[in-house]
Amino acid sequence: MLAGQDLDGFRRFLIKHSRKVGLAFGLGLVTFLTMSYISQVLGLRIPGFWLSLTWIGYSLLTTAFLAQQILARQGLKGTRLAQLLDLPGRYSYPIYLMHPLILSLSAPLLSLIRATSASLSFVFSVLLSLGASTLLTHILRQFPAGRFFTGRVE
Repeated sequence: MLAGQDLDGFRRFLIKHSRKVGLAFGLGLVTFLTMSYISQVLGLRIPGFWLSLTWIGYSLLTTAFLAQQILARQGLKGTRLAQLLDLPGRYSYPIYLMHPLILSLSAPLLSLIRATSASLSFVFSVLLSLGASTLLTHILRQFPAGRFFTGRVE
């Protein structure tokens, strides 16, 4: 809400402090995963206040980091990196249809990771389902009959 009240100012801030935002996001992610590991795997008790504060901080940093990446990508228009970053958006419907299959096939691997850490399992399952579904959709789209399975992508 605060960023939306002065969107131009928020954009200038993100561009000016892009490295700091990226570093803060990375530290927030590491902190959240470490605290989750300590509480879930090691079984040590961390007060709920600190877990909640870490989650809220990480969520805010994620929002700022994603906004920053969108702004950075606007400067990359026409490059291979921009095309790669646009694939999940262009293939969103086939990814949506395909991700349950990917998660089903990877269930044994995900259950091993889930036994270690639920947070790590979540991160891995998101990356795996998004990455594998995008890659499989891209490969299928190279074949004339593959478009039958992926639908019309614009």
